[in-house]
Amino acid sequence: MKKFMLMALQGEAKQKTSMTAEERAAAGQIMGAWMKKLQENDQLVSSGAPLASDGRRIGQDGVVTDLSTIEMKELVTGYMIIKATDLEEATKIALESPMAQAQQIRLDVREIIQMG
Repeated sequence: MKKFMLMALQGEAKQKTSMTAEERAAAGQIMGAWMKKLQENDQLVSSGAPLASDGRRIGQDGVVTDLSTIEMKELVTGYMIIKATDLEEATKIALESPMAQAQQIRLDVREIIQMG
């Protein structure tokens, strides 16, 4: 089995915090149930985590820039790692994700290349 990273991207960091506490709790339960199914099918490597919208980018020549000062169209807001036989299966798994149903989120599915 190969490993794939699912990366959640959002156009606006503010959208991530626009949910009420009740909506976040309900979404967490739905996501938890989906991840439990992956675990039972031995497809979950890491449940990942949400990512803060602030941070720093280190560019060429060691130039450090605060992410809050950069105009970005999309921001990686979370990730998880799954196992699948190929990109097609990983895509099918991602399509079943509650993240894929969220209107503000786009998912990238990328194979993790094993080094060495």
